[in-house]
Amino acid sequence: MIRRWNLTLCSASLLCLAAHTQSNSTTTPPTAGGAPLRIFATISTKSGSPPALSPSALNATIDKLPAQIASVRPAKGDKLLFVLLVDVSKSQATKAQAIKDTAVGLFDGLSAGDSRGYLVFFDVSVVLSKRPLQTSKVQAALDQVKFGGGTAVYDGIAQSCAQILSASQHPDSPRRVLIVLSDGDDN
Repeated sequence: MIRRWNLTLCSASLLCLAAHTQSNSTTTPPTAGGAPLRIFATISTKSGSPPALSPSALNATIDKLPAQIASVRPAKGDKLLFVLLVDVSKSQATKAQAIKDTAVGLFDGLSAGDSRGYLVFFDVSVVLSKRPLQTSKVQAALDQVKFGGGTAVYDGIAQSCAQILSASQHPDSPRRVLIVLSDGDDN
C-alpha cells in the first residue's frame, strides 16, 4: 500500500511538469525565472524496480489545461544540494550518540559525487554551516555539540530553506533536499 501511494504521489508530481499547452494550441513552456520547469520524482514498480517511462505514456495538466511532457530521464547522477538538520535539544540528549552516528552516515551517503551538503543544528537557536562540508568536518562538529534547550524545528527549516536551499543562493543545483533528525516537538 505504501508503494502504491508513493507511486501515486510521484506520478501526480510528474503530471505537473513540462510544456504548457494553451487553449489556442500554441505551446508555451512554463518557466521558473526563464528556464523550463523540471520536476524530480522517485517512481518504482511494485517490485521496486524503476519503470520504463516515456513522455507519451504520461498525461499532465497545469492549471487545469493540458500540458505536454517534454522528456523523462533518470536524475540519479545529477548533483544534489542537501541540508541535514539535527535536533540538539534536551529531549534528544539520551539518544545523542545514535543521532550523531545517523547524521554522519546520512551525510556520508548523500555526499557522493558532485553532491554538496550543509549541516544545521537547532535547539532554541539555529546554527547553519556557512559552506558545504565534508564528512570529516561533520563528525568534528557533532563531537563538539552539546544537547540542551528547547526545540526550534520550524525556525531551523525556515532558515535552511531561505539561506541555503533557495534558488537564488544556489541556482546551479536543481535537486535539493532537506532532512530533519528530530523528535518533531516544536516549543
